[in-house]
Amino acid sequence: MNQCKTVEPIAAAALESDKILHGDVMELYQTIPNDSIPLIVTRPPIWEGSGSAELRTVLGRESHPVEYIQKLILHSLEWKRILTKTGSLYLCLGDAYSERHSLLLLPAAMAIRMSELGWILRNEICWSHRDPLPCPSPINRLPCHESIFVFTKSPRNYYFDHELAKKLGCEFRRKVARRSGNKLPLNPEQSFQ
Repeated sequence: MNQCKTVEPIAAAALESDKILHGDVMELYQTIPNDSIPLIVTRPPIWEGSGSAELRTVLGRESHPVEYIQKLILHSLEWKRILTKTGSLYLCLGDAYSERHSLLLLPAAMAIRMSELGWILRNEICWSHRDPLPCPSPINRLPCHESIFVFTKSPRNYYFDHELAKKLGCEFRRKVARRSGNKLPLNPEQSFQ
C-alpha cells in the first residue's frame, strides 16, 4: 500500500524554485515549462524485471532490459525539454544481471543512447558503495558502484564552476589523506608520485 500523498500537478505559471513535485512523473513533466530547470539530479529505479504483467508499467519492472532503456529515453526527452540551455543533468544509474548471470551494462547503454539523441556527456562519476549489500546470487558479485553521468544540452554554453570544483577536489584529497595516513597531493595540479 502506497502511503505517499499524491498532490495535484502544479500549473507551469505557479512553478517555484526549490519545490518538490510528487505524483506521476510523466504527467508532472507536462506542468513544467520548456527550458525552465537549471539542474536535474535523478536516480531512476534499477531494472529488476518482473514476471507479472501488472507490474510491467512500473519503471524498473519491464520484462526486458531494452524496454527499460526505452522508458528511460522517454524520460530523457522530457528532461531535455525542461532543462535550461545552460543546465546540467546528473543521472545516477545502477546495473543489473541478465537471467544468464551476465552484467547488462545498462548505464553505458543509456549513456550511449542519450548521446545519440544529442545530449553532451560531460563526465562519468563512479559512486562507490562502501558497504554494498550482499548479493543473493551465489555466482555473481553485487555491483558495488553506480555510474553518475553528467549531461548538458550544449557543447560549450553550460554552467560549471571550475574554481569550486578544484576547491572541493582539494578538500576531498585532504580528507582521504587524513583517513589513510598517506601523503596525497593537496593541489590538483600536483602529480601523484
